[in-house]
Amino acid sequence: QQLCEGIQRSAESGNLRGMYNGIKKALGPTVKKTAPLKSLSGEKITDRQEQMARWVEHYSQLYSQETSVSDTVLNSMEDLPTMEELDEMPSIEELSKAIDSLPCEKAPGSDNIPPE
Repeated sequence: QQLCEGIQRSAESGNLRGMYNGIKKALGPTVKKTAPLKSLSGEKITDRQEQMARWVEHYSQLYSQETSVSDTVLNSMEDLPTMEELDEMPSIEELSKAIDSLPCEKAPGSDNIPPE
């Protein structure tokens, strides 16, 4: 009962982090599930290490095949116009607008540097 009230209060006050944490607490720990894969021969693979090896095998096989595109196909494709404006440096206003649009308390990328 108390947990539900806390989630409701967080939702009403716009505290999404508190609401999410409350829902996570109510639902309990998540269970990592892995779907079985099939080997080349069609047998089910349930062991995680064997599944990873199968994925390596799959992508190695997929990307080892040489692909080619005929000149006819390439020549029949319409050329898109070059967008020269993408080569220009962004203005201070554009940069400021992009930074302001980043969500608070979230890292924008792998550098883990928050926008604040």
